[in-house]
Amino acid sequence: MASPRLHLYLGKNAQLSLTQTSKGKSGFCNSLIDVVIDAGGRVDFCDQAEGHFQAIRSTLKRDSYFKASLIGKEVRRSIQVHLTEENSEAELLGLARLEGEEESHFHTTIEHMAPHTRSRQHFKSVLKDKSKFSFEGKIHVLPVAQKTESYQLNNNLILSDEASANAKPNLEIFADDVKASHGATMGQLDEEQIFYLRSRGLSLEMAKEWLVVGFCKEILDHAR
Repeated sequence: MASPRLHLYLGKNAQLSLTQTSKGKSGFCNSLIDVVIDAGGRVDFCDQAEGHFQAIRSTLKRDSYFKASLIGKEVRRSIQVHLTEENSEAELLGLARLEGEEESHFHTTIEHMAPHTRSRQHFKSVLKDKSKFSFEGKIHVLPVAQKTESYQLNNNLILSDEASANAKPNLEIFADDVKASHGATMGQLDEEQIFYLRSRGLSLEMAKEWLVVGFCKEILDHAR
């Protein structure tokens, strides 16, 4: 078992790209990443982990940018983002492909604490067998945070009767001039799309896999 603590302070106009990976199930990781980004700084964080408890805390100052791409399974993640000064921006992306009795859970909170701040959240899951996924996301816009733009979406593709997904997107907006939206979807593979691919010579399994890959591609492309 490992419990790493990583504290990052990025100076003005600095840039950092950080990737974290783990493979196999022989160990367990309980990590904390604390990021402070000064004016004009940029952090791109990509995590591809398994068997992982993780807390991410980030504080953004003027004109700074934070992006977290969270791809993996059997994880429980808590992400907090504080947009404390004007023109700061955060993007959170997540993807979980689960099978058997695997589980993944995400809890996010984004605090818009200054005018002209922006955030985007998009999380997806693909669930087979008895797997479970949950997403709870909160966007909090303070009265001072006019001209905020904030978006949140969770899409779930459920491929068996025993798999389950729970979504709880929510907004708390105390400013008047704001663009914000949130939503969640639950669905299965489209039979017409499967029929179309099979009519072009694909087997049933290959047709389903192509549709699953297409569902995941939006997150994977943006995570690069």
